[in-house]
Amino acid sequence: MTSFFIGGGGSNSTPVSTIDWTNITNKPNIDIAGLSIDFNFSDTFPKLIGNVPNNLNISEVEIEIITLFDDGILLTIGDSIDNEQLMSSLENEPQVALKFSKDSDYKYSVATDIYLYISGIPTQGSGKIRVYFD
Repeated sequence: MTSFFIGGGGSNSTPVSTIDWTNITNKPNIDIAGLSIDFNFSDTFPKLIGNVPNNLNISEVEIEIITLFDDGILLTIGDSIDNEQLMSSLENEPQVALKFSKDSDYKYSVATDIYLYISGIPTQGSGKIRVYFD
């Protein structure tokens, strides 16, 4: 299940179920918002991460590998037109238990669903994805 989070003023992010993006982006004390989702090898891919509102800057994308994936498995993050729009397979390594981050400065001009794509058929692996907006 996708969760949304907001944060500001140096405090920890707090999960919320619904977000009024217009309200958030107009408040000076809110400086971070985003999407967070857990995934594992048995999920159906592409896996929906969530919907990015139009004209909201995507500042960073993270993939945290918790359980290693099989050799040869590649992960990308993007939309239905460009599977690598936000993170290519060269920017993460699913066979290593680390957090891979990519700074971004991308805005979709229309609200867009973003997905985790996987190549190959894994028999193991899990992780977490975070997409940060500002």
